[in-house]
Amino acid sequence: MTLAEIREKAKTLRSELRAINEVATPTEEQLNRGEAVMRELQKLDRQRELAEEEQRQRKLDEIPAPRAGAADYDPQIDGVPETREAGCALPVSLRSSADFPAWSRANVSMGKFKDVREYITTLATKPWDERLKGHGFELRDWESGQPSLGGHLLADTIANPILDLAFQDGDFLDLVRTIPVSPGAHSLSVKVISWNNLDRSGNTTAGGLKAYHVGEGATITQSTGALRFTKLELKAIAVLTFLSEQIQQATNLASDITTQMQNEIRRELHDNIIRGTGVGEPLGILNSPALVTQDAETGQAAATVNYSNLRRMFGRMLPGSRSNAVWLVNHDLIPELLQQSIPVGTGGSHVPLLNESNGKFSIFGRPCIATDFCSALGTTGDILFVDFNAYGFAMMNGIRVLASEHFAMDTLQLTLRAHIFCDGMPLLDAPITPARGTNTVSPFVALETRS
Repeated sequence: MTLAEIREKAKTLRSELRAINEVATPTEEQLNRGEAVMRELQKLDRQRELAEEEQRQRKLDEIPAPRAGAADYDPQIDGVPETREAGCALPVSLRSSADFPAWSRANVSMGKFKDVREYITTLATKPWDERLKGHGFELRDWESGQPSLGGHLLADTIANPILDLAFQDGDFLDLVRTIPVSPGAHSLSVKVISWNNLDRSGNTTAGGLKAYHVGEGATITQSTGALRFTKLELKAIAVLTFLSEQIQQATNLASDITTQMQNEIRRELHDNIIRGTGVGEPLGILNSPALVTQDAETGQAAATVNYSNLRRMFGRMLPGSRSNAVWLVNHDLIPELLQQSIPVGTGGSHVPLLNESNGKFSIFGRPCIATDFCSALGTTGDILFVDFNAYGFAMMNGIRVLASEHFAMDTLQLTLRAHIFCDGMPLLDAPITPARGTNTVSPFVALETRS
């Protein structure tokens, strides 16, 4: 059976299987036929793979000898080139540049562009430029051959550094208090029990326990603590995408897309932890009733931060949390912080507020993480002082990635799904009132809007 005959027969069987699936209440005979069709399709898949490999080997035998300087090009290793650029016999496809023969790799990186800047500028402003041909592939939804659906996929030597930079953002997901939920728990919710120790103005502990001095023979005054429950309801966060057979065969995208899907879920979780609404998603710190918002200084200019802001925020941190707390700042705040210094009096030396060591920053000895998950400069949330140990994050199994060749079989697409069941929220539902003092404290401190 030829490859064309195999594909035609598979198409007919898929149509038959689709018709059976559309029956609301299929008969036993129809169900049996459906199972038989599935077995035939699986057998045809194996036949197709053998036929395609035989066809590929036949083409390899027909490849002409490479030009001078291409002695290390081996078609058995490097595969069949789809086309060759004039003058350099360069195979043009969407494989990794490492898969190209050594003699041609220098041509892959920049081609007709003098540098990355020119490449990116042309890609953004003149996507029709003839020089882009051979360096990209028109696609969206990971499907080839449909220019109207997307833009150019960057050449590997250019795209990979961009992807690396894109995910070098401040990562704080690993700092939260993780509460694992067993798949056999028969529940998608978990209760976190803690002492209701939010008001210590009465010189008590654990929501009411109090110590008394007792004289000889005197009766001890009884006191009782109080418990507080935080309920986490696991919800699904998912990414669904498709990868066409053509792209799977022509690129190394399949091996990378699952990583990108997991990165997208982690990005969403980071965003939820900071600004989630709590409705169908985790409750974020900025929407938590436990958040303490420090006032700006009198007469403070818009979109600024100063030494007084930070020292007051440090003072509003729950004392037991200071050794765990980290600073989160928007990237736009870094230049403002770099020009701040600690006042040391007349004739003193400049003492920077933002300190750097081996590429890592700190403020008052606590780590400072720059991230675009913080709010825009000048608004509440552009700088946070947070103890993530006071943020509960429940999850089941972590992020899972599943693949199916059957869901979109009739369109020759592989279906990929990544998902996680999780929920999160601050473990306090109000700031803590200290036994003495005028300001409440909390593991979550923000600076109010300066406008």
